[in-house]
Amino acid sequence: MLRSSTDGSFKANISRGGDGQAFPLNPELERLARDSAASPEPRHRRCRPAV
Repeated sequence: MLRSSTDGSFKANISRGGDGQAFPLNPELERLARDSAASPEPRHRRCRPAV
């Protein structure tokens, strides 16, 4: 989804009046999204839960 502000500010929340449009995925972006969603654990240290 591509979100954009309707009032010129940097905020694009749909609930705050922003506009949402479908965003066409190319094969590379689709592969990245699927791989990320299927990943069993975070790849970056900052994403891991605190112990």
